[in-house]
Amino acid sequence: MAACLLTLVQQLKLLSKEGHCPSFLSVVSTRVTPISVVLPSKLLSAMLSSGFVASYFPATDLVKLQEEGIDFGILHIVLFFVSIGLVATVAAAAWGCVAAFGRAAHKIAAGFFAASGVPAGEMVADAALTGLSRVGKPVLRLYFSELTY
Repeated sequence: MAACLLTLVQQLKLLSKEGHCPSFLSVVSTRVTPISVVLPSKLLSAMLSSGFVASYFPATDLVKLQEEGIDFGILHIVLFFVSIGLVATVAAAAWGCVAAFGRAAHKIAAGFFAASGVPAGEMVADAALTGLSRVGKPVLRLYFSELTY
């Protein structure tokens, strides 16, 4: 969860600084580091598990690992790298699903317009550009700047 949130924060920062939003996978692989995820999560976990605050929140994973005696120094860093691998795998699968279902939706729309006698490619492209122009030119610029062929 922390890796996903940090990735989204980094994307928004780069969007405001540079005017373009890098892909999720490129941010996960270049800008999300163990020090930026593990240290804040350990500090927050320690604060939530100590003092009067602990009675208001459920036990954290740090406390449970210490109670079981299986907490060791680099466990959190190992779990971070496992989570980065899982996040990257899920993001790649989501990208693949969007590409596959987008292609299927395009075929369905092209078939629908072809039945009406209108050239399918032109009609679909016109409908897509008309819809996107309502969103605004900055979104189009951001979208097309990330495409690589």
